[in-house]
Amino acid sequence: EKFLHYDPETEKPLLEMADALLTYLQMVYQRYNAQKRSANLLDFEDLLLSTKELLSHNQSVCQYYQKKFKQILLDEFQDTNHLQMEIVSLLRSEHNLFIVGDWKQSIYRFRHADVHIFLDLLQQFKQKKQENVWKNQRRNREG
Repeated sequence: EKFLHYDPETEKPLLEMADALLTYLQMVYQRYNAQKRSANLLDFEDLLLSTKELLSHNQSVCQYYQKKFKQILLDEFQDTNHLQMEIVSLLRSEHNLFIVGDWKQSIYRFRHADVHIFLDLLQQFKQKKQENVWKNQRRNREG
């Protein structure tokens, strides 16, 4: 019962510490970005953002890669995030996407992976060709 009681005075130091931590993390993030810019570097998220921007704002580049990639295979698709899916959507045509994944093995939520992207695409594929593989070939000790 005493855990259910909210006391603003007891919570105040915790909120102040949380605010201080948030301020510190914002400062670290700003320094990180400044150092990346000064060294002319990109991290993985920057690469994804830059790719999306390039494909979104340069139709000739987007068309070039749409023609170049006749088929697109995405393994571990259950760990795709929204930004990655936007890039795939820019590159894919209606019939050239092959995905592999298992929604029960989604482990990259900390990287903003959203298993619903996988599940939503499966719903779209129900009207198209979909194959379910129930036997894990990596775990099969026969042969």
